[in-house]
Amino acid sequence: MLVESTLLAIVRIPYLGRHYIDWRRAYAFQKLLVACSSNDPFSVIVVDPRTGVASWSYKGSELQGATVGFVDSLGVNGDHLLVSIKDRPLIHAFAVHPRDRYHQKAVVSGVISTFCTNKDGSLLFASIAAQLFVWLLSTGELLAVVDSHYQAITCLSLSSDESLLFTASKDGSTHCYLVSDIISSNRGSTVEPIRKWRAHTLAISGLSVSNGTNPRVVSCGLDHISAVYSVSLDEILLKVSTDRPLTACKLDPAESRLFLGSDTGSIAQINLYDLVSRDLLIQVSDEKNRRVPIFNGHSDEITVFSTNGDGSLLASGDSSGRYCIWEIVSKQCLKVSSMRGSISSLKFVPSWRSTYVADHASAHPMFELKRSISGLEKISMRATPGNHNGLTRKIPKSGNYVGAHITSEEGPFKYPGKYT
Repeated sequence: MLVESTLLAIVRIPYLGRHYIDWRRAYAFQKLLVACSSNDPFSVIVVDPRTGVASWSYKGSELQGATVGFVDSLGVNGDHLLVSIKDRPLIHAFAVHPRDRYHQKAVVSGVISTFCTNKDGSLLFASIAAQLFVWLLSTGELLAVVDSHYQAITCLSLSSDESLLFTASKDGSTHCYLVSDIISSNRGSTVEPIRKWRAHTLAISGLSVSNGTNPRVVSCGLDHISAVYSVSLDEILLKVSTDRPLTACKLDPAESRLFLGSDTGSIAQINLYDLVSRDLLIQVSDEKNRRVPIFNGHSDEITVFSTNGDGSLLASGDSSGRYCIWEIVSKQCLKVSSMRGSISSLKFVPSWRSTYVADHASAHPMFELKRSISGLEKISMRATPGNHNGLTRKIPKSGNYVGAHITSEEGPFKYPGKYT
């Protein structure tokens, strides 16, 4: 079943009555979500990568002059955005549609450095200092608080099947958790990661996870090192040493190219299929480097990368507010623009209906995050009609819907399930 929010272009071909997906047209619908750390208006925009023109922008009057931190969509449908505040223990949720004035904010126990949600928007994973917090958004329940690192967490990322959560920290370690372990009802035991990697001696500044059920994980740090890990093998597949501190990294969707950003604005492209050694030494500051292709368009520290769905475009942002859209094959900068603060979020997203449909309507999620953990006693899984984001949804006649009923001291509530 194709999800409408992905806006896939389906081409009907009479041959054997099949439906074929024109992926080139499908990924042409993608837009670029850009956010900068600034208290100025319009610090969050959505850009058409083909023209470089902003098709949607957020004025930010509800933030009351606060500096924008990290920004991401609540789920994949793009009806709502979440915005953390850089220097305050607040996180805001607001509707994307211009005519929808929905806005909620929640006070948490500390400043959120980064966060992510699952695809249906039912779970929120956020890092506060060295702790990992998990909320069930349909009720606002705080499901877990995990002391995952010794120093502040810098990066969070979910696997594409949402079964694994990866964290990276200033202590130089990268952890892999089972999401089922984190939301487990047994609060008396400590949640332990299933994988621990320590390839860095200084803070980790970037993290990227490949698609699939057996993902590869890339981290980069200020110690001039980037490492590629295998979850299934539990070992380091590749270690790259550079002449400059690394501040961002990104794997393309095909896992054939690795992009590394440095503190001087250089972007190095490593072709993974051409490597013959598991240890690599490169110079990212050498513009005439023939061994490793270098993208030249930034003069300040690279903060974030993103690639589009078919791996043809690369978006990069730096600490001065400049962001570029590159064609990877030709290494040409197609579009370049700037904002008034350091680029904090940069992500290719589907062309959300909420940004262009005039009469688009969406149900609003409950956004009241609790600051004390719920006293859960048991969790049981069974087939049951459920909801997503606390919103009632019709169950199709075919297929089974698997959800969970969680019983707590405050009464039962429901963990959104999924169709099988």
